[in-house]
Amino acid sequence: MFVAIKTPADVLAMQCKYVECMMVATGWGTKVIAPQEYCGTIEKMYANLFVEKAKNAMNFRNCCYTSVITKNTAPKPHPSKEWLYTDHNESVEYYLNLANAD
Repeated sequence: MFVAIKTPADVLAMQCKYVECMMVATGWGTKVIAPQEYCGTIEKMYANLFVEKAKNAMNFRNCCYTSVITKNTAPKPHPSKEWLYTDHNESVEYYLNLANAD
């Protein structure tokens, strides 16, 4: 089984399958959601997260995500409340200057 793990997506699929098996074996969470549905949705969410991070690693936290359990989607953060204010550039020099500012 581990021989088939060649990519990060394979690792994610294996971890999700492990959690699914543990949910079935222990009954954890099965009164709230079906293990296959839960783990399949989580796998898709993480795969999407990796895509979003690849597009812009500094912006993925400003996206909306939907709860697997409640199905509620979190509101998009207000532009003035973004986790990282974008009043600076994202160049390497900017971050190196931050380290030297102390």
